[in-house]
Amino acid sequence: MARSLRWLGRCPLLACAVAAGAPADPALAGRLAVLETRLWQQQEVIKMQQSRLSVLESSGRHNSSASRRLQAVKPSIHGNSSDMRAYTDAENARGALTYMWMVLCGVLVVFMQPGAMLLEAGSARSKSIQGVMARHMTHACVIAMTWLVVGWAFAFSGPFKTVDGREFKTRLVGVREFAATDFYAEPAGGLVEPSDKMARWFFHWAVACVAASQVSGGLTERVSYCSYTFIIVLFSVVIYPIAVASVWGKGWLTEVNEVGAFDFAGGVIVHISGGTVGLAAALVSGPRPHRWENPERFAPHSPTLIVLGTLAQWFGWYGLSCGMTGGMGEAAGAFTAAQVAMNNTLAAAAGGLVAFVVSFLSSRCTQYDVQKFCHGILAGLVAISPGCATVTVWASLLIGVVGGLVYLAISKLARRGKVDDPIDAFAVHAVPGCWGALAAVVFDWHMDASKFHGPGGWACVPSADGCNPDALAHALWANFLMISFVLFWALIISVVLLLPLRMLRLFRYDGP
Repeated sequence: MARSLRWLGRCPLLACAVAAGAPADPALAGRLAVLETRLWQQQEVIKMQQSRLSVLESSGRHNSSASRRLQAVKPSIHGNSSDMRAYTDAENARGALTYMWMVLCGVLVVFMQPGAMLLEAGSARSKSIQGVMARHMTHACVIAMTWLVVGWAFAFSGPFKTVDGREFKTRLVGVREFAATDFYAEPAGGLVEPSDKMARWFFHWAVACVAASQVSGGLTERVSYCSYTFIIVLFSVVIYPIAVASVWGKGWLTEVNEVGAFDFAGGVIVHISGGTVGLAAALVSGPRPHRWENPERFAPHSPTLIVLGTLAQWFGWYGLSCGMTGGMGEAAGAFTAAQVAMNNTLAAAAGGLVAFVVSFLSSRCTQYDVQKFCHGILAGLVAISPGCATVTVWASLLIGVVGGLVYLAISKLARRGKVDDPIDAFAVHAVPGCWGALAAVVFDWHMDASKFHGPGGWACVPSADGCNPDALAHALWANFLMISFVLFWALIISVVLLLPLRMLRLFRYDGP
């Protein structure tokens, strides 16, 4: 009864009821006893929850402190030591997924090499097949050497700041990690500690080979082997690494304004640089003998090889674009890879269909041009590459359609200008890459200047009050600068260095 009076004191309504004579009613007294028991039980539950909350808060402070300690000490595959610690289970899983993903995507990109070789071999005459294969094997091996010695260092040894925080004067190229230095650490005790740079080196070597394959097509049947090797060394040491450093290597183009230039899967970095050097080489070398006097003699000799090469490149393109996520350690990266794969598929299909239909109608419905069909697929893939992670699926269809139409228009102009390019490298790669870089900005997720995502991916470019309302205009200007820089850099350097070879008669080879 004393406990009942304490509860009545805490509950004014019940106290009033008792004061009004309610205790004289046995039924009411029973209900009050039940209510008293329930209230007492609730009080015990609250006490238990408060005790658990205090334990969780204490654990959270402990975990936060432990997390800070984990961040302060570098992890090691060799476990705990005086200055190292073992990887946590989460770090082990994340690292395994990331490195496995990068290696598998790199293997898919390597598969683009036989695709480019088959496409070029089918577009040339049958007598040139052995030369085509020799060039592709050569640039894969040569770029492995140049990428090891200087290419990676120029492209990815940024950000371009010294240890004390002062920036380098040029901010065009990296100045460390030549010949794979700093790829490994050597803790005390004679141990060797790896880094993530091996997986990234392998992936980006494969991407560099993709860019170089576009150069080969512009020189089919009319370049000496030594000259071609010189061009590939020039491309992989000077032209391509500096283009990479300016954007992917966190170079100057990423900081031209509040947003900076962005190119998710290389529509500019890979395809404009490779396609432009291919055009410059074709212009400097001149057309093949009798190319325009007897054009029927230079028709592609094998549509089968062209189709197989296109399908192989389409297959490998998923490795190139999806691999640019950089890993699978988080859900956001997996979602991005799926988005990229879907957009690539739709843009490729749209570009190929529109090129095929337009070429068929242009022939007054009398001829199926399989080569244009295949080139349209590749043009659609190039066009979607810069923005494949930040546009909707419907926008990817439109980007692919315009990519196919742009390819047809530029290819026709090149033929009228008597530019001898058997694989249409400039029309398929460079010009759709220009369109794709601008379309990536215009067709950003919301197509709304107040909610621009761009390099932010799944989130808008931030500002103090939310999304940056000026981000779209900044990104459009930055991407225009990126297109202009890569285009003119590749064109000017290649022409300046190849013209002396032509003047000295060391460039062309017109023999059997």
